[in-house]
Amino acid sequence: MSLDKRSWNTKGSWSDIYLVNGLCLFRLFVTLMIILKLFSGKSPRTFLRKMEEVQGFAYSTSNSIVTIPVTLQFVTDRPGVHTSNG
Repeated sequence: MSLDKRSWNTKGSWSDIYLVNGLCLFRLFVTLMIILKLFSGKSPRTFLRKMEEVQGFAYSTSNSIVTIPVTLQFVTDRPGVHTSNG
């Protein structure tokens, strides 16, 4: 069986991409925000606004190791997460 372009079934491929993107956005903006509100009591809108700069930095770099110190600084400074264990 050869894998030439004529044998590939591309019917519905765009609708599949739209479906997956829609499900990812639903998970981000609905499911995870409900979990944030239930477990932390923080407003999802405030949380997203405070994390906007660090998210922009994370998306603009291709190296995730570089984002760790910046993320830790923003998480402790802006949203008010405490670093103590007790």
